[in-house]
Amino acid sequence: MKMNNIYVKYCNDIQNPALGAYALAIFVHEYNQKSKKGKASLLYLFIIMPLLMNKTLRSLIVNDSYKKQKKLLSSLTRELCSNENTIGILNSNIRNYQEYTLTSFIFALRLGLLSINNRGELTPKENLRKNINIVVYAAEVLGNLFATGDFNAFIAYTGVQL
Repeated sequence: MKMNNIYVKYCNDIQNPALGAYALAIFVHEYNQKSKKGKASLLYLFIIMPLLMNKTLRSLIVNDSYKKQKKLLSSLTRELCSNENTIGILNSNIRNYQEYTLTSFIFALRLGLLSINNRGELTPKENLRKNINIVVYAAEVLGNLFATGDFNAFIAYTGVQL
């Protein structure tokens, strides 16, 4: 197997808790900054992590042609619902990424990137550097999208159960 093939096959799936922690902090920062509904909840992290880590969905999120938020939300929903297996994949990915999400969240707490109150609301550290890579940029886009879009409708439509 060529080195390039090994990279393509395995390096997109590496679950780096530092990268996950930073992406979660960026998501929370963007969500809290734009939301009129309150602060991001701990439960939100379990939904956004599989969206960030799935290469197809991440590419859809950061694609320039989907800058309009309503279009992105409907495109994400359409992509997730394009076949009957995709919704199941999202639900199973939430389970599959549960440990990674928790590890990344704990990493973010220990690094001081995030804090949590007794209601499960998250607060990010200020002055986080954005757009450092595609995963972090996708987290920023999702934070904006779900703060101003209807996150609960998206969750209900996709059938995700937390």
